[in-house]
Amino acid sequence: MRFYFFLLLFSFFASIVLCGFQCGRQPELCDRYTNDSILFGYDVTNHTNMQVFDTLQLQAIINDSIQTVNQLRFIEPLTTFACTVQAYKVVMYNGAPMLQYANIEFNPVLYQGQYDVSSSNGFSFIFNRLQPYNLLRNGFVAGRPGLYLFKIQSRPNYYYYENIYVNGYPCTQFRTSSFIDEPTQGKQYWTSLGTTSLRLLGGGVNAIVNKDDRDYFFVAVQ
Repeated sequence: MRFYFFLLLFSFFASIVLCGFQCGRQPELCDRYTNDSILFGYDVTNHTNMQVFDTLQLQAIINDSIQTVNQLRFIEPLTTFACTVQAYKVVMYNGAPMLQYANIEFNPVLYQGQYDVSSSNGFSFIFNRLQPYNLLRNGFVAGRPGLYLFKIQSRPNYYYYENIYVNGYPCTQFRTSSFIDEPTQGKQYWTSLGTTSLRLLGGGVNAIVNKDDRDYFFVAVQ
């Protein structure tokens, strides 16, 4: 009886040791992480000389073949890609320009993609998946005049995170960000506003957008 007890005990510990090497051993923690960035580009059209009831056009084609800011190249399946578009109106408060939410000043229209009803912030959309691409084409119908700022947050796999990790780069974290071509951003408005950052009225001291950011654009509606 004692023999079978020791045999069972030996088998138990042996299985633990073997499984440590063969059953998906966890990778060792990295001493430090290398930082890199992935930029997801968006095209904006029909956004200059806008009148009330004009439609601003927004579209994006996100490819699984990725090149990072540090020139790394790899394929990462982005099977459920989404984005949130937040509109703000530029207002003056005590002589200083600030931002207010402008969700009711624009009506969204969708040509390709889906509405993301799970999100309560801004206008959220899910891209159509056509492997190896994710496709979105939508618009925003202006309802009131004013100077507006649109900010886009890309959301790979629906999650609200800034960093993703890719197989093959275990000690590298990739910061994801949306990208608008600089000529499209309307950076000339910063000069007339007399500032290089804008914060939300009643929203604390942190800036919503800075002049050097690349995930926003201005729209003036007459």
